[in-house]
Amino acid sequence: MTRGSLFISSDTDADHFGDDLGTGGHAGRGETSQLWAVAPDCVDLSRLPESDAPGPHFAMGGHVPLSSRRAGERMTADVIDRIAIKAREGIEAYEKRRTSVLTYGDVEAIWSEEISPRLSDLASLTEPEDAPADDSQWRANWPVPDLSRL
Repeated sequence: MTRGSLFISSDTDADHFGDDLGTGGHAGRGETSQLWAVAPDCVDLSRLPESDAPGPHFAMGGHVPLSSRRAGERMTADVIDRIAIKAREGIEAYEKRRTSVLTYGDVEAIWSEEISPRLSDLASLTEPEDAPADDSQWRANWPVPDLSRL
């Protein structure tokens, strides 16, 4: 069985501000601009400290006063476009690899090769330290079944 992974970067370092100051890192003008675009009620630039106020300021990256809702809208649109591209690529790759539906034999092979060897690793199939009381409704299912019979 083949496994894959997917990495999507928001690539917010792209120039959306028309200068070379960058996005300001975590909680900087890039993230603030994006938040302003998607949740404007969560951004209140009037609460920013004065530019000459001594720092550091909690959870505030660089250039926040230069945040722009319009830049955030463009950044968010770019992220959505990249996610859509990755989704299309994933669907195309899946369609190319998909040959047919799984047969019962395929499912049995997946079970014996992939699932069954890992059953003993599942927390739900390990003995708890303390047994439920003899009169507990959970007592009947407390012992973990012998998996070697499967």
